[in-house]
Amino acid sequence: MKKFSLFLLFAFALGVFLLLKYFGPWESGSIGGPLIHVYLVAENKTLQMPLEDYLVGVLAAEVPARFEEEALKAQAIAARTYALKKTEAFKDGGNPVHPQGEVCTNPGHCQGWLSSKEMKEKWGWLKYREYERKLQHALRETQGVVAKFQGRLIDPVYHSTCGGRTENGDQVWTHSVPYLTSVSCLLDQEAPKYHGEIAVPLNDFLGRLDLNSNAKSFNASSLRLLAKTETGRVKSISVLGKTFSGGEIRSKFGLNSTNFTWEVTKDAVVFHTTGYGHGVGLCQYGANGMAKNGAKAEEILQHYYQGITLDKMY
Repeated sequence: MKKFSLFLLFAFALGVFLLLKYFGPWESGSIGGPLIHVYLVAENKTLQMPLEDYLVGVLAAEVPARFEEEALKAQAIAARTYALKKTEAFKDGGNPVHPQGEVCTNPGHCQGWLSSKEMKEKWGWLKYREYERKLQHALRETQGVVAKFQGRLIDPVYHSTCGGRTENGDQVWTHSVPYLTSVSCLLDQEAPKYHGEIAVPLNDFLGRLDLNSNAKSFNASSLRLLAKTETGRVKSISVLGKTFSGGEIRSKFGLNSTNFTWEVTKDAVVFHTTGYGHGVGLCQYGANGMAKNGAKAEEILQHYYQGITLDKMY
């Protein structure tokens, strides 16, 4: 009887713990911050909300919520800086892509964003409660903190997996930025897309490059590497004498990165990729690896964005 009573007590305590973990009031409610107008692309409407509340949805869309706390805090600072940088640009002259608001929910133009409903669909109801609070906690712990270079907000670009080394910003965009320089990153190998492979049927490959008329003359020597970036990514490639940038090939065939090699088979071109994303700035899986090794959010950010400082704006 005594053992049964102890079991009941243990079960009761466990039940209370789970209720508090998943349903309790810890850190609930609005986080605050300045108001921001968010253009919801899929719904073609604009919402006004506090910046920090908006950032919960950004983190939910842009980074795995299971990540280490310091990695989430680093991502929170980067995402906040990104949004405020967009706000500055909006005030200086608007945004022709989405004049309705400072930011939009298209990750190809601004940052991804998930509503509460979408978070529940992504994680399930129980995990939603846990993960939402985890992201809120990262935002509360860094509230108002941004990254600056020489007193100005940086352009805190980020990506999933760099594959061993980040890329120089001027290899992806036309301008050079001092804080977006290549750095070593050897802690992202746990990323699910560290290595990738995609086979493109030969007719499809030539068709997307508008080279179908040359199909009969295509063979393994028809693809030639012309140049690589300093970090080993493909800068330019020749296909049947026509030149394409690594970025064009990545975009046309949905490759994970421009760090790729290829092989030509009888009826396909098979691409092998390392890393996922453009490779510039913060490497999310590398940041999580640093956090696992004890690095704080500030250390993580100052590694991937060289020469920056952190400042609390509000």
